[in-house]
Amino acid sequence: MNTILLIGGTGFLGSHLLNVLLKNHEDIYVVEHKKKIKDVKELRVIRGGIKALNSGMINKIRPDVIYHCARPTVPKLRKAGRKIAAYKAEKLNSRLLNELKKSKVQPSLVFASGSLMYGNSKEAHNEHSGLNPISFARQYFKGERPLVSACFRNDYPVQILRFPWILGDGSWFKWFYMEAMKKYRAIPSFGDMKNTMQFIDVHDAAELMRLYATKAPAPGIYNVFSDQSLRQEDFVKMLSKIFRLPVKNYEEIFTKQLEKEVQEAFASNIVLNTSYPDILDKYTFKSLHESLDSLK
Repeated sequence: MNTILLIGGTGFLGSHLLNVLLKNHEDIYVVEHKKKIKDVKELRVIRGGIKALNSGMINKIRPDVIYHCARPTVPKLRKAGRKIAAYKAEKLNSRLLNELKKSKVQPSLVFASGSLMYGNSKEAHNEHSGLNPISFARQYFKGERPLVSACFRNDYPVQILRFPWILGDGSWFKWFYMEAMKKYRAIPSFGDMKNTMQFIDVHDAAELMRLYATKAPAPGIYNVFSDQSLRQEDFVKMLSKIFRLPVKNYEEIFTKQLEKEVQEAFASNIVLNTSYPDILDKYTFKSLHESLDSLK
């Protein structure tokens, strides 16, 4: 049995990861911030958010792995809120790294990130591709900067996992597709729809966080590769068939102008490749159609 410390266990990805860890009977400590952690006898809750973690507590808990799925949010302020959240995240992640470096245990830190960090490109990105954050990632990257720096300096064992679009209830898909489909009875399209989108189910994303923590050969950046890629035009056709709704340009659907960042994200062409395919050997992904059908 491994001892696990989970940060962000009530969030979209973190809550699924928590279920995966519970299923595998790990010895789990979960950091609680504003949202309450579900009452499960196998869990030990640390209250106070990331700020509550220090070297003394790490030495006491002695975790083998720390999973980090947290990201501060100030959604009501939109872009300004993301800038505030990025500033907070950078301070919190810097402090966390400093406390971990001071500890005697120094467990590996596995952090969930996204493919928007690479930017729009016709070429697939591998782990050696340069970063060119676009859309929401322009702010998110500031929060991740301490962790990325630790990877490049190799001064602490950090794994950064870059995921493609994650499908599931509570994700971007619910905000910009499901709610639009329910309210306006149409499926939004963005740009010329020629861009490629790469997908992964949230359950697979959670399972793979645990897999990479155990099978990745060394600390560093890893692209979570999925072969489930579609052009946006084929993606919305699939949605149209599953939900029996017409496809319309987003400007015909949304009564308020969407942020530039939203338009940029959904019209971007970002495909991940990996230099470490052996990590995913024999792993079976949930099908894209199955994931979408479960959200009906």
